Amino acid sequence: MKKFKIQAFSIFDESFKPIQEIVEPNNKKYFTKYNIDYISFDKDLEKFYCNSISNQHQKYWSKIFALKSLLEAKLNFDWFFLIDSDALIIDHDIDLNIFPNLVPQDKELLICEVNGHFTSKFWNVNTGVFFCKNSDYMKYIIEAIINIAIEQNFFNEQPIFQNILAKNYYGLADKTAIFPSYAFNHEGSFIYHACAFSTLDMDFSEAIK
Repeated sequence: MKKFKIQAFSIFDESFKPIQEIVEPNNKKYFTKYNIDYISFDKDLEKFYCNSISNQHQKYWSKIFALKSLLEAKLNFDWFFLIDSDALIIDHDIDLNIFPNLVPQDKELLICEVNGHFTSKFWNVNTGVFFCKNSDYMKYIIEAIINIAIEQNFFNEQPIFQNILAKNYYGLADKTAIFPSYAFNHEGSFIYHACAFSTLDMDFSEAIK
């Protein structure tokens, strides 16, 4: 199995401090075991915020701004792995590297579905835990997602990701691999993340060209 250079990261604002004390030591232990670089952002989060997005929406977007910053930094990593602050790695015998090894090289986004009960797979993905390839292409996609959010001032990032995938914006759907929910998200035996599916039906037709 090929070993990729992966940087994992999480965001912890003040409201997640109690969770951080429980989750982060465990997750750090896992990443150390597999020589996966890990960073957490829990101070000066304002540097990732954009004044064009309202204060009440900032906490949903800090992780995406952080990802944008990492992509812009041109760091020597193959993949970034975003893991929400309330996601706990349970099984330390599963190597995270297995997932990029399971997909063709042209895939740029690896993400999990929530469950198998929705007819549209793209409206059934969760953005709490995902892989993003360290590429100019994904830098463009993340910038586009942020620009759409600024233009539309939507509540959270998930419906925007879902709609971009559904519309195959800039070929993103073709470059995305969707794994079962239990692979590395939701209530799986590897990573437990108490995520919920959003049923928001938002029209991004004007924002996504």
